[in-house]
Amino acid sequence: MAEQLGVHHEALRSWSRQAEAESGTTPAASPLVSLVITLALMPRQLRQRQQSRTLTRNLSASIYIYGRLCFILHGHHRIPREERRE
Repeated sequence: MAEQLGVHHEALRSWSRQAEAESGTTPAASPLVSLVITLALMPRQLRQRQQSRTLTRNLSASIYIYGRLCFILHGHHRIPREERRE
């Protein structure tokens, strides 16, 4: 689990022990452990969202450029019949 969160396994173990000692409950039920896991996952989720946004922008730009090239080369903005997938 520590690898998935991007933290060292000893750090996760330490946080778990601390939460257990403070609350007297199991680590999974501790609010501190839940908070640590949430905070550890945030950079990864942010990176994934940024990658998705970049991919969407690149795809949009590619579609726009293809449309402009079709217009320039063929005089219209639609995909020529021979290139369509039926």
